[in-house]
Order: sequence, then C-alpha cells, then structure tokens
Amino acid sequence: MPHLTKQERLVLICLSLIIFMGSGLQYALKKHPQLGRIVEFIEGDQAFLKVDLNTATREELMEIPYIGKTRAEQILQYRRRHGDFKKIDHLQEVKGIGPATYKKIAPFIKIHTGFYK
Repeated sequence: MPHLTKQERLVLICLSLIIFMGSGLQYALKKHPQLGRIVEFIEGDQAFLKVDLNTATREELMEIPYIGKTRAEQILQYRRRHGDFKKIDHLQEVKGIGPATYKKIAPFIKIHTGFYK
C-alpha cells in the first residue's frame, strides 16, 4: 500500500464514514419507511412535515394547519373524482379552499415526484 499523507488518510476516512452512514440510512428506510417523512418546514418554534396531497390519508391531511375533518374529506373526494393533483395550486379547485386558505396551507403541502413515492 502506498504511503498516504495525513490529509489523504483523513479524506479516505471521511468518505468511508459517508458510505457507511448512507448504507445504514438505506437499511433503516427499508425496515422503517415512516422515517422517510422528515421535517420539511419550520415556522417559529414548531416543525411540520409536508404532507403529500396525492398519498395522504384523512388523518394526515388533518395534521395540516387550517385543515379539519371536513376539508380533509373534501380533498379526498376531489382526489377520487379527478385523480392525483398535478400541481399544488390545484388544491384551490377543492370546495372551501380559496386563495386565502391556500396561501396559509401551501407551506405544509407537497406533491411527491421523487424516487420514494
């Protein structure tokens, strides 16, 4: 093995740790998929999860500020009738969610388009 400088050894150790931690994270996500829901929004001293409009249950929708049981059910009915939301602002097409309400809840919602749907 060639002689490595102190800096080269440090870089190799850091890269090894990153690979090891990434493998551990992948394993944890496979065993516990709920870990994939990470904190995505912080307001003041509270942290919120962004809720996916296309996969959320009624209970998950009710975790969004300003969304109660009735509005959550309206979102689910809209989704059943029209299919998945294509854009977040299409939420304004749901009865009872106008521009003012949409502006309040937009930071708490998402439409998942990535690998882990």
